[in-house]
Amino acid sequence: ITWRRANGVPFPSKVKMKNSNVVLEIPSFQQEDAGGYECVAENKMGKNTVQGRLSFH
Repeated sequence: ITWRRANGVPFPSKVKMKNSNVVLEIPSFQQEDAGGYECVAENKMGKNTVQGRLSFH
């Protein structure tokens, strides 16, 4: 499993992947963390990408 921002901007250093990359943790979420994110799961049977959007209010 891999995580990425939909716009291609790298994650800031505060972002951590946990539990074999199953969990994406963004501590102290701020406006600049908002936007589209993608989770990609891939194995010998194929590949699946799921997209989501995080908002800051």
